[in-house]
Amino acid sequence: MEYDVVIIGGGIAGLTASLYLARLKVDTLLISIDLGGQLNNAVKLHNYPGFDGEKGIELVRRIVELVQELGIEILIDEVILLEKVNGKFYVTTRSGEKFTSKVLILAMGKVPIRLAVPGEEKFRGRGVSYCILCDAPITIGRKVAMVSYGHRVLGYLEILRKYASEIYLVSPKPNAGLSREELEHIISQGIHVVDRAKIKKLEGRNRLESIILEREGLEIQLKVDMLFVELGYTTATDILRDFVKLNERGEVIIDKYCQTSVEGVFAAGDITDIPYKQAIVAAGQGAIAALSAYRYLKSRDMQTS
Repeated sequence: MEYDVVIIGGGIAGLTASLYLARLKVDTLLISIDLGGQLNNAVKLHNYPGFDGEKGIELVRRIVELVQELGIEILIDEVILLEKVNGKFYVTTRSGEKFTSKVLILAMGKVPIRLAVPGEEKFRGRGVSYCILCDAPITIGRKVAMVSYGHRVLGYLEILRKYASEIYLVSPKPNAGLSREELEHIISQGIHVVDRAKIKKLEGRNRLESIILEREGLEIQLKVDMLFVELGYTTATDILRDFVKLNERGEVIIDKYCQTSVEGVFAAGDITDIPYKQAIVAAGQGAIAALSAYRYLKSRDMQTS
């Protein structure tokens, strides 16, 4: 399918860009492996206007709801190849989908850390998810596991408890990296905690059916319908190395209009060479990238008319 703009990345930069393009009635597709990105891990927001003390995931939820109300098409997938041929951009995803566009906005930020265990790729999208905000609603009546640790788990579990019938928190950290009070609280809510455990492999036929854990030298099989991987994020700009100009840190070099070294390609958020990696800065860049993309489309239309 062909779009005017394809946005790659569903963090605050990509979501903001999609909001602006929706308001401008630009045919837009947003592709991302998750929604919210690093903002999902913010325990409390104190430097984002209007959200003093609220969880980052709450801000993400509100923005996603607005994006969906405005009709922006969202695809949960991973882009693995970008090409420019005769002024048109070709985007290929890991699931094999292919799209074309007149403009690209790169807003990948950082990507979820993978487990890197046998079965992970096989069951990605078939029981393995990296986005609780995206996929929690499909866990109604299901037994699920989440591998994570630290304060981020509290917000994620709060969402999962609304849907799943049984929840296991699998964590490599003692006490899942939580305080004693926090641990006791989630256990009192019926969450099964398996700490100091490492996932060794994932098993199943056509879908995920069980995860194999190792805990204190013992192997444990845990039968689940879904596994959410929430281990944080890492920078991944490998697919951009031969596509746009990067600096020595692997960041995309942009100008004040968020234009990259390639005509028709804009970038926003933490993948850019702007030094201030803050949610409010990324949101501002997303707005700039969207407005610049719109201006570019209009100038292109004038040249061809």
